[in-house]
Amino acid sequence: MAVRPGPGLSRRRACDVRSSRDSGWLAHAQACWLWISLGGCQGGGLQLHHDEQPKHRKVPTTAMVIQAYQFALDPTPRTQRSLASHTGAARFAYNWGLELVTTRLHQRASGQDVQVPWTLPELRREWNRSKQQVAPWWAQNSKEAYNSGLDALARALRNWNDSRNGRRKGPRVGFPRRKKKQRARVACRFTTGAIRVLPDRKHVQLPRIGVLKTHESTRKLARRLEHGTARILAATISRRADRWYVSFACEVERQFPVTNKRPAVGVDVGVRHLAVLSTGETIANPRALFIEGSLRKLGRLNRQLARRSPGSKRRDQSRRRLACVHDRAATSAGTPCTSSPPDSPPSTGRWWSSNSTSPACCATVTWLAP
Repeated sequence: MAVRPGPGLSRRRACDVRSSRDSGWLAHAQACWLWISLGGCQGGGLQLHHDEQPKHRKVPTTAMVIQAYQFALDPTPRTQRSLASHTGAARFAYNWGLELVTTRLHQRASGQDVQVPWTLPELRREWNRSKQQVAPWWAQNSKEAYNSGLDALARALRNWNDSRNGRRKGPRVGFPRRKKKQRARVACRFTTGAIRVLPDRKHVQLPRIGVLKTHESTRKLARRLEHGTARILAATISRRADRWYVSFACEVERQFPVTNKRPAVGVDVGVRHLAVLSTGETIANPRALFIEGSLRKLGRLNRQLARRSPGSKRRDQSRRRLACVHDRAATSAGTPCTSSPPDSPPSTGRWWSSNSTSPACCATVTWLAP
């Protein structure tokens, strides 16, 4: 039994169904009238059959999350100099902008009518006016290097201003200070230009720096880029101890299940074991700092550093050796307790993983819930 109204049949007459013993057909006719009243039948005939049943399927939720991929690099001596030049340019632009802001603030305090550059566009405008005089070598590096330093300064000024006016929660933020070469974090951020992961999954490309060889495979990120489920937003180069890293901030499309059918498991965090599950499974502690050889090496290098004269070359060498041991221990401690990632990211928190067994290199993946 079916209702097939023609083009000239009115909507009310189309759903004016005669009484029937089939309750399913009556419910179907009521659904038909509801669908027409919502505007579902516009400019076309209606064809419904009593044997059609609505199908309800739980479709997984798709969301865009920000995920970071970090890979260790194996740069050549030439690319090492280029990396150091770009990070140094970012630090130079930061210190130059901070000195300009401080000078303008003192001039305004003395009664002069001057404009204080406070935001990134204003700082960038002042830099473009003065870069030929203050940095004649500016063309040797990418413009993103200077923009990275100015952006960090603009963020620091905004945080200080918000903290002073009560718009920022947490501990009070102080006024920005100069970045010293020996103590500041060595980093530079790229947001535009040629930022690519090459198809061979062994090299990456950055603006002005060129092609860099990675210490490990980039297949995790390359697969998503090839399938169109990820998009690179920015790239950051950094150095810890004597190892260079590149981090890609990506917008990744992920599917979250509608229901979680996994049973609940109790977790007991302890000292001898990192965690003990209610199922009887135990998760061991990371053994990077508990190895006797590493502890002996750390103690020996700390005593050696204490004997060196401040400002000497040997003290700098001892400091670098100690930093390498700390970085190796910290990287090894970041190895996950499980060898495979979960089926879906957790709703809150972060998850760390490493796809390399070498302590010197670690690919850290961070999943942030929307």
